[in-house]
Formats: sequence, C-alpha cells, structure tokens
Amino acid sequence: MENVIKKRKYLLSILVLFVFFSIFSVNNKIFAEENTNDNGEQTQIATVNSIFDIKGINGEYKTSSDASDIYLPFFRNAVGRIEVDKSIGKIGMLSSSSTIDVNEPLKNIQFLLSSDTIRINANMEYALIWAANDVVINSNIERNAVVFAGGTVTIEENVTVGDDVIIIANSVNIKGILKENAIISSSSVNVSGSIEKDLRCDISSIDISGNDNVKGKVYINTYNKNLDIKDKYKDAIVNIKEVKSAAKTFGNVLLKCAISSLAFTLLYLLVKKISKGKVYEKMFNKAKNNTLFVVLSGSIALLAFPAVFIFLILISILGLYMITVPMLVIYLAFLIVFVMLSVYVIGSTIFEYINKKYIKAEKLSIELVGIFFTFLSLNLFCKIPKVGTYIYMAEIMIAVGIMISYFLKKDKISKEQEK
Repeated sequence: MENVIKKRKYLLSILVLFVFFSIFSVNNKIFAEENTNDNGEQTQIATVNSIFDIKGINGEYKTSSDASDIYLPFFRNAVGRIEVDKSIGKIGMLSSSSTIDVNEPLKNIQFLLSSDTIRINANMEYALIWAANDVVINSNIERNAVVFAGGTVTIEENVTVGDDVIIIANSVNIKGILKENAIISSSSVNVSGSIEKDLRCDISSIDISGNDNVKGKVYINTYNKNLDIKDKYKDAIVNIKEVKSAAKTFGNVLLKCAISSLAFTLLYLLVKKISKGKVYEKMFNKAKNNTLFVVLSGSIALLAFPAVFIFLILISILGLYMITVPMLVIYLAFLIVFVMLSVYVIGSTIFEYINKKYIKAEKLSIELVGIFFTFLSLNLFCKIPKVGTYIYMAEIMIAVGIMISYFLKKDKISKEQEK
C-alpha cells in the first residue's frame, strides 16, 4: 500500500510541476522594456524567456511593432486593442482585454480571444474565435470557423467560408456563402446568404430569406412551438423540445440525485471497509491542516487547463507528441475522475467532521443514513437555478484540492504520534 501511495505521489508531483511550468514558461524569466506607440503613449512590453515567442503588453499592440517576423509558435496578450497589421503565418494566440482587428491575412491556426469585439477584415486560413461581445467577419475563411460570442456573429456579404462553421452566440446573421455545413446554437438565426450543405441548429427563432438558401438538410431543435419553416423547406426536421413542468422536473432531479447519492454511499461503505476508515480520516486531517493549499491547488489545477491544453497542442505540433499526449491523457483523466467524484470527496470529508464532532454514530446504519443525506444535499445544491453551476464548480475545485493535498502533503498527525 505504501509503494502504491509513493507512486501516486510521484506522478502527481510531476503533474503539478508540469502545470506550473506550462503557466510560467520554461525558466520563468521575464524581461520588460518600454515602447512608444503611434499616439506617443508609453507602453510596457514584458517578454517571457521561453522556447516559445511570448509577450505581454500593458497597452495597445500591433503585429507590425515586433522588430522581426513572428517565426515561432507565439502568444500575445494585451490590455489594450490588438491590430493585426502585419501578416502572421505561425500557430499561436492573440488575447486582448479590448477589441481585436484582423487587417492583414493570417495563415495557419491562430486563436483569437477578446473581452470585447473581434472584426475579421482580412483573409484567414482558420478562424478560432472567442469574443465577449460581437464578431464581424468581413473577409474569407479558407478552412473551418469555430466562433463563440456573447453578442451577435455576422458573416457579411461577399464572404466565403470554405469548410464547416460552428457558432455559439446570442444571435447569428449569415449573409455570405458557407461551402460546407453550419452548426449553430443561438437564440435567433437569420440566413440571407447561402449554405451549400446542412444547417443544423438549436434555436428559438429562424428567418431564411428564400427556399434555396440552404442546399442540404435543415435540422432544428427548439422550444418554440410556433416555429415552422415547412413552407420554404418541406423536408426540414423540426424537433420541438418539451418544456417540463416544475413539479415533474423537480421529481426527476430528486430521483437522479438520490440514485447518485446511493451509489456514493455504497462506494463510501466499500472504501471504509477496505481501509478501516483510515482514508477518510486522513483526507479530513490533511484538508483541515492545509486549507489554503487545498483552495489554491484545486483552483490552479482547473484554471490552468486551457493554458496547459494549448501548450501541449503546440508542443505536439513541434513533434513531441510522444511526451505530450500521455501527459494530456493523465491530466484529463485526473480532472475527469475528480469532476465525477467531487461530491463523493467533499461529502466524505464533511461527514467525517460532522460525525466526529456531533453525531458520533456507533451503529453503521446511522452512519450510512448520515452519509447518504450529506451526498444528497450536495447534489441538490448543484441543481439550484442560476447559482447551482457556481456551487458545482466550487465543489470540483475543493475536491481536486483535497485529493492533491491527500497525495502530496505530509501527515502532520502521524508525526505528532511518532513524537
């Protein structure tokens, strides 16, 4: 058992170190320099000494401001607006707290991330876009386009997208030509352009200007019972989803939570018998003695995922997939397992505290009833409208932190016993 724990501890140590290296680069050295932009304003540029081309700018950033062409996989993060006024042909990421304007062609795969609006005014090979507000595409996309937007996505007239388009947004306007399929999740979709193959969407309302705008199949998921486009597309499949009553929905939720809680209770009993209760005791003690570490390590492990994922993909493209793919699989497996078991981990830890301090159950039946209702309560908290998602995310973070603490932190109680 000790050898197994040591091996797990070793693997988790490697994983945690890898996460930190991914976030802070290879040697964590940052060089800052002052730069004057076109408006005469001073901006500070922080360059990370890394195997990648990484820079952070506290003002506006233009790709032409780099002394030489970008020839490595890159990352640029700017507090101000980003303008692509010089073509880029390497894989990378542009991130801005303001708008992003693409005014020169982009080749290869670039991920555009903006807290405001993104405007594509020059040709791109791939469009991988996330914007908090609107996305306006005014120029051609050669291959696939994947767009997430908090506002409206508009594909303007005279724009051609050469491959499949996936859009998740508040509303979508398609005025140009999509050569392949369009897959959309939105409140409303307006199609006045052309979709050469299928239109498949999850929507509330749709307006297609003619009966020839979509050449392939039309498949719609909606809660809107009045939505009907059979007059223009008689072969369209419109799936009207049922709005379940509150009582029926609550009954289904309660049943699912009860089944999940019962499964966790059986797992609790199995682990307790095998370990004679030592696992739960150790889990509680380490969580109690390392509260700050639990919160920080759980948060970092989850929040670092996008950065780690992009980092591993970039490394894989450079030919090191024999190393990066196993790392990605281990990291994903770790997160998936503890996302699924988050209620179990937290419930077991909470009940260990309640049982020791208040219940002090001597009978197994009382203990099992207590742990079942602990799991049930945590499951139901996650189903509360609006705030349930945040509670669930907090549970996952804490559960991951508890398990990292369990494997990596020393047992303070055992040391005191030795003394």
